[in-house]
Amino acid sequence: MVDPLVELIQDEVFDSLRRLVQQRLWMVAAICAQSMVSLTEALERELGRAKGFEMARRAFVGPVENQCQLAPSPDKDRTLQAYCSGLEQGCAGTQEWVRVEDQPDRIGYRFHRCVWAELFRKLGRPDIGHWFCDGDADSARSFNPRIGFERTRVLMDGDPYCDHVYYLETE
Repeated sequence: MVDPLVELIQDEVFDSLRRLVQQRLWMVAAICAQSMVSLTEALERELGRAKGFEMARRAFVGPVENQCQLAPSPDKDRTLQAYCSGLEQGCAGTQEWVRVEDQPDRIGYRFHRCVWAELFRKLGRPDIGHWFCDGDADSARSFNPRIGFERTRVLMDGDPYCDHVYYLETE
């Protein structure tokens, strides 16, 4: 049996470490967001708003799209559940969400906080922040071509939450 005091101390230490990691992630994200905005705005001034924006978007989205196209190795679990498990691991520390639907062929989330939405909205450039959102469907499909994606609300647009639904398409 674990001593309740030891368990309490372990919980407090874990919570303190979790908060430290979150603060570090948010600090790095803030630097990344500010750099993206500065670079985009410099290109917009130099090349004109539309051309500069598009050049910056392609520079950011291109490598992300290529990353998404890297399919998992043939022996890797490509199920909807495996994809969503990886999604949750990847979002830990920078997003807060709840799973609102959990079926074998459909998993839904409500994201209540997102570091990217908060930062880019604060910087006045949610249009740049959308680059992070734009790859969600491609990422799921590159993991497994049968995984579909739906979203009707987006924090980046000022909605109270993002709704993400991943589902298996029928053949």
